[in-house]
Amino acid sequence: LKDRILTLNREKEKMQNHHEYSIASISKEEMDALKTFARYGLGEDSSSDHFLARQKAIAFVYVEKSEIFRLDQNYFIQSAIYNDFSGGYKRFFKLIPPQIIKGAAKQEILNFQRHHGIPDRTIMLVQIQSSFAPAAASSVRNEIVRNRSSDSVTGQGIHTDGLSHAMLLCLERTNVLGAENSFFEDLNGDRMLGKPTVLEGGDLVYFCDDKIYHYVSPAQRADNSTPMRRSMMLIHSPAYMLLTGERNANNSQNNLQ
Repeated sequence: LKDRILTLNREKEKMQNHHEYSIASISKEEMDALKTFARYGLGEDSSSDHFLARQKAIAFVYVEKSEIFRLDQNYFIQSAIYNDFSGGYKRFFKLIPPQIIKGAAKQEILNFQRHHGIPDRTIMLVQIQSSFAPAAASSVRNEIVRNRSSDSVTGQGIHTDGLSHAMLLCLERTNVLGAENSFFEDLNGDRMLGKPTVLEGGDLVYFCDDKIYHYVSPAQRADNSTPMRRSMMLIHSPAYMLLTGERNANNSQNNLQ
């Protein structure tokens, strides 16, 4: 009975916090393939010109009887209601190739669908991205990682992505200081849910993007003499509104302007 009560309390806490940390269930070979693709297979992300350098590739996908199908659209439009920095226009990216979607990424896509109870044929957006900085000449730890105006990982403060269901999976975290994930009940950050958490390689978090807000703290090199890299796979659903830029009727939250 005691174990049952503890289990029920944990489930209640998950429902109240609307986020849950977990560990990737894919094989070492699949994780290595995703990590390699994040290092060498991505394209430029022009929106990162004003924050920490980032590369990205995307794929709109849907699941049908445990098989994954990829759309050919190579851009998305995030409503400016949720992203006043880089929302409201077409953002073009390199496509994640089918062999990654149907191979190394497949199990985590299916896990995401199962965790959130997402019906087949629901459009999802998969993103693989990598934030990085070369080694610095200076040994001062808090130097801005690329001599930019910001060491922000996302270019945003506390925010919602404008979708309903989300997942963040860390593929690689090398020589990174900071980049902690936090979740909040409110936009001002007065009511934090849990503690700031570092996602190491293989760690992931599921969350309800239409129920809570999230934030990633600035990132710096832990050692300025060596390069820094933080690679992530993100999944959002339903993502059909990102095909056209319309607002998600189920997400009425706004971001700080």
